[in-house]
Amino acid sequence: MIKIIRQIAAMTLLLIGVLAIPLSAQTDQFKVREIRERGYVVVGMTAKDQYPFYYTDSQGRFSGLDVDIAKQVAKRLEVDLVYNRDAQSFNDLIPLVLDEKIDFASSKLSRTLARAKLVLYTQPYIVFRQALLLNRLQLVKANISDSNLRSFLKTFNASVGVIKNSSYERYASLNFPKANIEGYDSWDDVVQAGKVGEVFTIYRDELEIFKIIKQDPSSNLVLKPVVLKDQLDPIAIAVHPEKHHFVFYLNRVLEDMNIDLNAQQLLEVYKE
Repeated sequence: MIKIIRQIAAMTLLLIGVLAIPLSAQTDQFKVREIRERGYVVVGMTAKDQYPFYYTDSQGRFSGLDVDIAKQVAKRLEVDLVYNRDAQSFNDLIPLVLDEKIDFASSKLSRTLARAKLVLYTQPYIVFRQALLLNRLQLVKANISDSNLRSFLKTFNASVGVIKNSSYERYASLNFPKANIEGYDSWDDVVQAGKVGEVFTIYRDELEIFKIIKQDPSSNLVLKPVVLKDQLDPIAIAVHPEKHHFVFYLNRVLEDMNIDLNAQQLLEVYKE
């Protein structure tokens, strides 16, 4: 009789414990289990490649840092990996996350406050410094030299070229509130606008600035690189706002991968 009472008490405590778990947490854990049961996980990346994060290398392989992260996530979940490349811009990834058309977005996605209002982010797996490429002819016309460049940038009120629907459209409005922000459809268009002097400067992370100088050293004659050491651009994975357990899981994957690269090292690890 005492044994039966103890069994009933144990079952009651177990039931209370289950009920004490918030419904959102139970649902969240179910979603992770659902991925494993369906047998595949879907990662979102923009339609246009972003070397060295996701691109086709010289051997014809789909490679890059984000590709390696996505592969590790799928491997640890013991499921297949599916790529969704429907997003035409970085901001287009957010609705795909919210509509659960993708399980997570690992796509060189900047962790901004505006996006954080809509989705959950993991810890950053790489952090860049923001940077500018200023048109040298425009600098001469404005009588700007190295000695007064920093003070000039603090009250910058000229034109800034950025990619439309990117984090740098928002960064530009915050960091250069007096500037005229010009949005372009692609980074190639932004760079061209900077070279011909259509805009005073172009604005993105240090990685993209280094890539331009590396791929075309002659561009250094036209454009002056400036790294904004106090302005950072953290890159992280975005997931649905209800998937707290999945964020924890992804953070563990990132911790185990122990990614410790700066912009220059990233270009050395991943070759085009």
